[in-house]
Amino acid sequence: GGVAYLRCFSTSHLDVEGKTVRARWADQGPFQALTIHAAGRKPGDPLRHGDVVSLQAVTGKTEAELLLHGIVATSVRPATLPQEFSGFAVEATEAPQKPVWTLTRAAGEGEVQSDDTIMLEAGGLHLGVVGGWGVALEGDHEECKFKIEIKDHPPPPRIGFKGLLNEGFENVEWFGRGPHESYMDRHASARVGRFQGSILDQTFKYVRPQENGNKFETRWMALLRSTDGTGAEGCAGLALAAHTPSVSLDMQCHRYLLEDFDGGANKAKQVPRHAGELVERAETAFCIDVVHMGVGGIDSWGRKPLPQHMINPSQDHNWAFQLRPLRVGEV
Repeated sequence: GGVAYLRCFSTSHLDVEGKTVRARWADQGPFQALTIHAAGRKPGDPLRHGDVVSLQAVTGKTEAELLLHGIVATSVRPATLPQEFSGFAVEATEAPQKPVWTLTRAAGEGEVQSDDTIMLEAGGLHLGVVGGWGVALEGDHEECKFKIEIKDHPPPPRIGFKGLLNEGFENVEWFGRGPHESYMDRHASARVGRFQGSILDQTFKYVRPQENGNKFETRWMALLRSTDGTGAEGCAGLALAAHTPSVSLDMQCHRYLLEDFDGGANKAKQVPRHAGELVERAETAFCIDVVHMGVGGIDSWGRKPLPQHMINPSQDHNWAFQLRPLRVGEV
């Protein structure tokens, strides 16, 4: 379950774009990141010489999820493969966690360490790179040796559920911490109570758009339609409520998409770059999180949250919530 980068003899890292496997760049970006799953091992267990593994890559993205596939050999000889080699093309099309490749260390038995030289073999073929293209070669070649660089899984910023409601929702009421935003490491001044306001006012416009507006330890939240926006069936809103075993959850709502606040990896290219450039949307976005990392910044700017305010990526969470439409008489 760990993230790794495979550096070939040319110093480029194996990368995946769509289903195509190549080795084009020396940097370590999202195209180069591979999640390695070893048969019979739990997430977080170290890899060992002889493990049978899958090489899971991100091959695309939809609005709802990342598309994941495993790297496998095909039965097609690539046109780019020189005549002195015998082998086949590889592509990222297999089930993401299906073990395919047997991993061997040049150093022999033992745990795989970062910067080890390794080889990956499946059905008598060795994964390699020739001419910048990923291939599966017959025989033992220098082109089939990789330096593996293992990285810890970055902790997720949140674990939960997000949704988007059609136009017509204007106000919000909640029972939890308020009236201002609160997080696991920023909630001492947010008292527990029943609060209400417009959905638009729940977004705090920092100079650069970013994560904002969370409501820590929320028992329930009601997103309410405007009086003239009540549906023909009498639906006046939507109730979000923590449910056993969850006593409370983190919740938030915005008249902006979450993507409007996220600058991506390169903040200098973020659009919009200033909160004043945010454009209100007709839809309402909401989040319900079992856990949300802290905001950090204990040095006033830039510092990551303390360890106790980060999310452990190997921790299990058992949680539940309810979504229920509200009739006019219930508001």
